[in-house]
Amino acid sequence: MFVSGFRPFYFLGTLYAPLLVLIWLAEYSGLAGFSSSEISLSQWHGHEMLFGFAAAVISGFLLTALPGWAATPEIHGAKLAFLSFLWLAGRVVFWFSAQLPLPLVAIVDSSLFLFMALFFVPGLRQAKSKLYWALIPILLWFFGCNVAFYWALAQGASHQADQALMAKVYGLILLYSIVAGILVPSFTETALKAKKWQGRMTILPWLEWAAVGTAFVYGLTGLLYKGSEFAIWAALVALVIHSFRFSRWKGLKVADTPMVFILHVGYAWMLGAFLLRALGDYGLNIPDMSHVHAYTIGALGLMKIGLMTRVALKHTGRPLNPSNLVLMAYALIFFAACIRLYAPYSAVEPAMMGLSSLAWALGFGIYFFSYGRLFLVPSLPRKG
Repeated sequence: MFVSGFRPFYFLGTLYAPLLVLIWLAEYSGLAGFSSSEISLSQWHGHEMLFGFAAAVISGFLLTALPGWAATPEIHGAKLAFLSFLWLAGRVVFWFSAQLPLPLVAIVDSSLFLFMALFFVPGLRQAKSKLYWALIPILLWFFGCNVAFYWALAQGASHQADQALMAKVYGLILLYSIVAGILVPSFTETALKAKKWQGRMTILPWLEWAAVGTAFVYGLTGLLYKGSEFAIWAALVALVIHSFRFSRWKGLKVADTPMVFILHVGYAWMLGAFLLRALGDYGLNIPDMSHVHAYTIGALGLMKIGLMTRVALKHTGRPLNPSNLVLMAYALIFFAACIRLYAPYSAVEPAMMGLSSLAWALGFGIYFFSYGRLFLVPSLPRKG
């Protein structure tokens, strides 16, 4: 299990995702009581979606992808087991945070991204391109966001705790804009060439820098200038730049290749998040968290399940041919995002929230049912 980063982290993350949402739904519905007295239900839910589920999937992806991207040694064996233990320990101390000293919870739960950054450094020193060093400040940012969250809780500063969670969301958007710019055009070009396409997916360096830069400014203004004219323009400029980038990726040409097309659909949800925040900051009747859910459920959720499908199949020696059941999981995650955005406008909002949660849980539950066992057994031998 500890031979490659995706194995323990995808197993744990996709097992945790449906359980976490179902537990949240039980508490939201008043059927159970799990959250600590020091933390609100929304903070409890937000923290574990970001530092529990998302952290596991991102860790598995980076630990698997970085050796291929930067030709760094793969982190496996004892180091990988240690990182997996840190994730598990973080979940345990968080769940029992009401019975444990908060500084201890903060130290244990915040350590994953710190140690991951430390483990990446020796390999990055050998990498030919220095661009991959950008991962280190992003990982340290995630570490700092979790520390800031617990510090705010210790001070009884609920607003600051919310800001720490938002800082993690904006950090994820920045990482997403970098990773999507690498993977989506690459996988799309491969899929098109398999259909005898003779073209080439050209990359414009200025556009890539602009996309990452506008994602950074979008996050910065969201944290420091929420509701201001500056924040509105930052969101609109990000929307324009990323829309132009998106239009060059020929997504409609791979509509018949679901495992690639779902990445385009996920990116389109991020464009929606930019627009929703701009409209909300302008003063229209847009719920405050709509742009966050458009990104976390729609963009991040769909990108995650698409990339995890590819990794689960390719890195265990299986054909890149997801089953109809897994394609149904894609549809369920998309449906969950749509319903979650509609819920605040519905006369039966609690029912819509429940439906969205069930769709999310079922989508990732299907993924775990379909691929979870693959993470526990040896890969098939490579053909040829």
